[in-house]
Amino acid sequence: MKFINRCMVCVKPLEPMVKWVNEQGEVCPENWLLEGAAYLLDEQEDEEALVASLQKVAPQIFDNELISWTEDQKKWPAHRSYSLLREWFDLHISVVCFDLGTTAMLRADMDTAK
Repeated sequence: MKFINRCMVCVKPLEPMVKWVNEQGEVCPENWLLEGAAYLLDEQEDEEALVASLQKVAPQIFDNELISWTEDQKKWPAHRSYSLLREWFDLHISVVCFDLGTTAMLRADMDTAK
């Protein structure tokens, strides 16, 4: 087991995201609400700094979640703020992360729409 010097936020879709996906003509998989994505953030000294860090990256998280369904940014919410992210997704924050994997970690740069 290895300690990772990161905080993690897990995002799971809530009803507004599901509704938006359905409006795109897509059908959400039945188990989609059980799934989610995890995002690693720099380690923070306190809760205030962690929230500030999350507010800063909220548009990136939002973009990454939306682009999975459509690359047409005209269909995306215009203001993808931290506040809207919290309305569209259940956020679970962990301040301590451990790696239980036995293989090398793969890191790849991902370009999100801008």
